[in-house]
Amino acid sequence: MNARVAVFNGIPGTFSIDTVEIPPLKPGEVLVKVRACSLCKSDLHTSMGRRNEPTPTILGHEIVGEVVSFSPQTESSSPFIAFNNTELQVGDRISWSITAGCTNCENCIGDLPQKCSTVHKYGHTKMDTHAPLAGGLASHVILHPHTFIYKIPNSLPDQLACLANCSTATAYAVCEKVPSFQDKSVLIFGAGLLGLTCSAMAKVRGASSITIIDPNQESRIRAKFFGADRTLEHFDQSNTYDVVLELSGAHDACQTSVNACNTNAHLIFAGAVAPINSVYINPEMIVRRLLTIHGVHNYHPTFLGPAIEFLVANLTNFPFSRLIHSNYYLNEIETAVKVADQLPGTRIVIVPSAEDALTGE
Repeated sequence: MNARVAVFNGIPGTFSIDTVEIPPLKPGEVLVKVRACSLCKSDLHTSMGRRNEPTPTILGHEIVGEVVSFSPQTESSSPFIAFNNTELQVGDRISWSITAGCTNCENCIGDLPQKCSTVHKYGHTKMDTHAPLAGGLASHVILHPHTFIYKIPNSLPDQLACLANCSTATAYAVCEKVPSFQDKSVLIFGAGLLGLTCSAMAKVRGASSITIIDPNQESRIRAKFFGADRTLEHFDQSNTYDVVLELSGAHDACQTSVNACNTNAHLIFAGAVAPINSVYINPEMIVRRLLTIHGVHNYHPTFLGPAIEFLVANLTNFPFSRLIHSNYYLNEIETAVKVADQLPGTRIVIVPSAEDALTGE
């Protein structure tokens, strides 16, 4: 049985479409057929040369798939259980945590499996014998042991389910760092998927007002549909806020974020996933304003479940379908990446073609 893969070899903007043999599954592994994979900004940073990842690699981690088979050792011992407490069966539609930990290192024991010392990270792993099919820009993915797997409810279409991993789950991780949004003023830097999803979550959690800053007019217009009460092109220094979320990764936004904080505010950094220049922060301001500052990277694997539930519960409250721009086939990946890199605030989704399906038989 073969898989079709789009391999990134480190040359910006270029991929090779290859056919590779699917190896026998090792104990605890699951073979999944990819139904859809959206292009995250981190995929674009890597494929356009702005971020370094080990190569060759198969990018893509915002994936929805269908269970094809379990390792024989797993089938003969105990069934796989999805983390929404249902037994997994062949044919089930699933998504899974962006990371899989070892369960034994200090971080895993300390309940930080997303920061495992030997973490397996889908879409960010070198393609080798240890991880031959680890990214969503392929017809198939092999899930590692200790991956948190979730069934996708029938009410959630593939394209929207892709958003759960990672933008919705990361948004949930960001919002969990804030003790309460109830009656709080919120400022969000960045109206990308992460910013819009955090805005929607903050609104559901009772924020009194939500302001989103983004230089792109189209993104600011879109933000109005995801809970934003006010949108700005630039930071207005006359106002400060109870909760500040830096989700753009832009240098100026990171520099400005502390100045935007009220006394006793919570400031969360989650946008800077690619290198930027250092910023200057005055420690006296942190001390005198009693600020709480957190960084969020990846998310705890258990957050994917609530992320899926959030999307299902709010399908009619927020127009998540507006966040999907278009679909491309795997063999169109170079065009898809170039288009996606010019699209602020929306996703392009890679879907299987008839050729991909035939290759996997």
